[in-house]
Amino acid sequence: MHKRFTSFALLLILIAANMRIAIIVIPPLTTMLQHSLGLSTSQIGSLTSIPLLCFGLFSAIGSLIIKKVGLHTTLITGLIVLTIANFVRVYSPTLLFIGTLFVGLAIAVLNIGIPILVLSWFPGDQIRLNGLYTASLNLFAAIVAGGTATTAQHLGWQHTVQLISIPALLAVIYLGIFLLRTPKQVAQPAPSSAATTETAATPHHSVYQNSAVWLLMVFMGVQSAIYYAAVAWLPSLLTSHGLSATTSNLIFGVFQIIGVPFSYWAPRFLTGYKQLRIGLTLILIGYLIGLTPFLFNSGTVVLTIATMILGATTAAIFSLAMSFITILANTPDEAGQIGGTAQSGGYLIASISPVLLGVLQSHTHSWSDIVIVLMILAVINITIGFVLNRNHFKRA
Repeated sequence: MHKRFTSFALLLILIAANMRIAIIVIPPLTTMLQHSLGLSTSQIGSLTSIPLLCFGLFSAIGSLIIKKVGLHTTLITGLIVLTIANFVRVYSPTLLFIGTLFVGLAIAVLNIGIPILVLSWFPGDQIRLNGLYTASLNLFAAIVAGGTATTAQHLGWQHTVQLISIPALLAVIYLGIFLLRTPKQVAQPAPSSAATTETAATPHHSVYQNSAVWLLMVFMGVQSAIYYAAVAWLPSLLTSHGLSATTSNLIFGVFQIIGVPFSYWAPRFLTGYKQLRIGLTLILIGYLIGLTPFLFNSGTVVLTIATMILGATTAAIFSLAMSFITILANTPDEAGQIGGTAQSGGYLIASISPVLLGVLQSHTHSWSDIVIVLMILAVINITIGFVLNRNHFKRA
């Protein structure tokens, strides 16, 4: 059992490594892309928005595809598409956008597959595995965010982007080995959680009638809108405060890596109504403290600390959002339906933020406006979280 769990955990880490890096690699290369391909600010923003739009449009049918062709076949296909699409998208502006589209489609499938994979193999360890998944996701995103600019200076931006295909290829190989050598885990009943929902969708057909699913969709969308807006524009926001491109990208890496422990521990500590209420309050404080210094002429140290707080905050709330999917689901099939619905609508909401904020900055020439919008979104997001917690996760 221990060997099987370890093998599965390694598989989850390898898949998690691919969930953000193909998106994260673009923002540190903004200047190079503009000079090399002549892309505008809004076009650069769309390279972050296109995958999110794919997450939104494709996640709705992702669970249906998984039911049709099988979970493992779908995951392998998604990883192969991700490998190829990312590798070829560097050869022309047209391929850059088409390749980014297929990158988004591939990650959308993987997004839906992960909760189903966890509940299919180790439903009793879902909280621990969700924490491992999100921590790994943030760790690899941090490595790419911090190392992209330096790597591109030595290898060029094209080869730097193509390096991102390696983790996807490794995940494909290991998934094949795992399935051949690891006996299928017999389903075990998931333990009752302190955050068990009163309105969990028990009948198969009631998933879409559960108001918690729709609240979770908005919650997922707003937190993703804040995160991906930060991903798209944080390096530029830092340089607007006088920091060099190298320093900005290093701090951007800190933004990613600081979230690793928070994404791992957040779902393990915040498992009850009272804990979630305190956690959501702390997350709101983290958002406001992390964003406020960007409204003023702050120095490098202050901006670095603010970025660290913002990174910890976005990691913690994403981890909670993913945990909510498995909290609301009683079976792997429900996890697919709930995850598909929440992520589909959520990412559609999030997909507009990088482009709209880029357009806003282009028209106003003010980064402060972007920061204010993100602060408003943070308040809205946590308010939704409180409603979700009070109405659906409070024990009777």
